[in-house]
Amino acid sequence: MNNPGVVASDAKVRRNGKGGKNRSNVFPLDVGILHPDHPVMVWSKHPSCKGFVQKFRGTSFRYIQKSHAFLTCRKLLSLHVMADMHCKVCGNVEQQRFQQVYAFPTFEVWSCTVCNFHFVPPAFTELVSYDHYKTKAEQETVRQGNDWLKIQRHKSRLRKINRLQHGGKLFDLGVGWGHFLAAARDMGYNVSGVELSEYQWEYATRDLGLPVEHMNFFDLPASPGSTDVITMWDVLEHIEDAGAVLDRIHDMLCDNGLLVLQVPQIDSYISKKTRDKWSMLSHTHVNYFSPSTITRLLQDHGFEVLKIRSSIELKLLLMYVIYPRKRKKQGTADSISSDDRQHYFNKVTNRPKWILRIAVFLHDVIYDLLSLLNIGEEMVVYARKKA
Repeated sequence: MNNPGVVASDAKVRRNGKGGKNRSNVFPLDVGILHPDHPVMVWSKHPSCKGFVQKFRGTSFRYIQKSHAFLTCRKLLSLHVMADMHCKVCGNVEQQRFQQVYAFPTFEVWSCTVCNFHFVPPAFTELVSYDHYKTKAEQETVRQGNDWLKIQRHKSRLRKINRLQHGGKLFDLGVGWGHFLAAARDMGYNVSGVELSEYQWEYATRDLGLPVEHMNFFDLPASPGSTDVITMWDVLEHIEDAGAVLDRIHDMLCDNGLLVLQVPQIDSYISKKTRDKWSMLSHTHVNYFSPSTITRLLQDHGFEVLKIRSSIELKLLLMYVIYPRKRKKQGTADSISSDDRQHYFNKVTNRPKWILRIAVFLHDVIYDLLSLLNIGEEMVVYARKKA
């Protein structure tokens, strides 16, 4: 070969095909060729690198050819990440105005230095699928739990919503298992919703008897201006094109209609304390908002933010913080499934109803106190559609 390319082998990408020793920040690769005048021919078993390869297969790599240079897969991937980088809040596309905040084996968190919006770049998320987001086993475990308790814990949320919008049509985007929507129905709202997960949709419709559609939100038939309240609990952080979702919500809401959403807060008390150990950091969470960035995004899509409150899900604290620490002491923390977490929650809450009533009361008091003190890891945002 007159103009040798770059060969990928096990640990490194090196000119003339000579590999090297493994490094912790290098992805395992199958052998392939990176040639400046030919399509990329590298395949990897690692999901992030695989996404990089799929994105760039058939693309010329003249701009990364470096004589006698060593390029790890991470560096190659960074070139791809930077090439596609754009801020979904302020629209910034200048590469020098982005910086990496956290790096994990399967994803990275970057920030826009113009508006401080944090996000996972598309290179790490394009292979994420929610087709099997929940399992049949987890559905059965939820079924063994206490629906009454799960519905009661949502009524505090609804009392806050009721102060801003009393009654009317309430639509929940991302129903989950359906307990919030069931609580809204109990409190007099005309409810409906949509859910992508098959097992969660089955539970919401068959076990709780809720009117929930199982389809993509954008395919849902809905009359413009037909809804009084739309809620999204821990949904917007999963959505790549958050602006498109907000536009659809804006269209569905009536004049002065209310949008209530909860998302992880990147500058929250708990996020700052735990930094890269924060339990909300995940390759499935593509957006990390602060009060300023979520306000800007909502304003740009026709909403007026009424208030933002700090939030901490005590149930999630139990399942994702306390339970893993307990398992770690037992030496079994490496293999915790969602089903395991549900089993633990069922075990802890398997108590007489009079005890559960006291627990719900204490839950609401503690939640409101922590919110008042701004001690949380998420935020609840209340916004109205501008007239």
